[in-house]
Amino acid sequence: MENSATPLILSVDDDAVLSVHVNSSLKKFYQVVSVNSAEAAFAFLKDKKVDLIVLDVLMPGMNGLQMYKLLRQDEATANIPVIFLTGSTDEELVEELIKSGADDFISKPVSPAELLMHVRNQLEKSKKK
Repeated sequence: MENSATPLILSVDDDAVLSVHVNSSLKKFYQVVSVNSAEAAFAFLKDKKVDLIVLDVLMPGMNGLQMYKLLRQDEATANIPVIFLTGSTDEELVEELIKSGADDFISKPVSPAELLMHVRNQLEKSKKK
């Protein structure tokens, strides 16, 4: 991390508009880097340590849930808090997110204040671990 005092958030979303929304909602308080795929996220995580990941569930290629499972299997990324963003109303998907041990999830659309609250809560929890 460039500035260790300011947490680094990685936003992973294939929707450019939502990426801008997440970035603009958080950039006043955090460093935010946006990528548009799980593959790009893993490439970024090879070189950088992040404090939290905001992860879209439904993406082409590797989806957010698949990425989350791989993150948890790697010692270097296993403890990074993840907040899922989902526009899906599929109850099975939501149930799968809960069963996966997800740190948090938010339904889209999300207001900047709500997103900020979830991010702050997860960062506080991770400090206590």
